[in-house]
This record gives sequence, C-alpha cells and structure tokens, in this order.
Amino acid sequence: MDPPKPIKMDPVNWIIITKDNYEQVFENLKKNNKDVVLFGLTDDGYEQLSINFAQVRKYIILNRNVLMKYKEYYEGEENGGGNGSKK
Repeated sequence: MDPPKPIKMDPVNWIIITKDNYEQVFENLKKNNKDVVLFGLTDDGYEQLSINFAQVRKYIILNRNVLMKYKEYYEGEENGGGNGSKK
C-alpha cells in the first residue's frame, strides 16, 4: 500500500490592509466586483496562526512516521529484509 499523496492546496491571495492603504484596497475590490469583507488578525494572532499550522504539520509527520513503522512491522520491507512478519 502506497502512502497517501500530498494534499494539493489552492493558493490564497493575502491582502495586507493598513490605515494607509485601506481606501485603495476597498476601491480595488469594488472595481473587481469583489465583496468588501474583512477577516482580521493582529500581528500576535498571525504569529499564533503560524504556530498552530506548525503544530499541525508536526502532528501529521509524527503520525505518518508511526503508520510507516506499523506498515514496516506488519508487511516487512519491500526488499524482503524486514524484521516484521508478514501477516
């Protein structure tokens, strides 16, 4: 059994809005027929979001390694040199 393929994620367009550029950003959104909706984070919130994604990535890597060890144990290595018995 092959490991799952990596997730293909669509790109996200981040727009940084400041007190100096918000009018231009809103104007551009309206001109392009986009709804003016804000989802905001403070700099601390953005840092926490980054930390959370790093923790998710670490969790996925850890579990992938555990699954690979189980596979190796129960199926043996493909070249026949595995320590696990084939059950």
